[in-house]
Amino acid sequence: MIFALVFATYGVMVSATVGGPTPASEYKIGPAFIETFLLLTSSFAFGGASIAMRHEMGRAQLLGWMALTLLLGIAFLN
Repeated sequence: MIFALVFATYGVMVSATVGGPTPASEYKIGPAFIETFLLLTSSFAFGGASIAMRHEMGRAQLLGWMALTLLLGIAFLN
């Protein structure tokens, strides 16, 4: 609900900047997209680790998912 409010406010206010900075000049969309992709993929990998643990799929698979989560987290921080 909060995100909907933020997007609605942005949609109404974006054309009312009267020569101020535009979103394109303030935000770098490329890095933001990559960081969002890394976070979402990391969440998916952690979900895979949770499923592997819950269904006792083996230690190797669990550690594989956790290693992937760690690598994606480190990539996000860099």
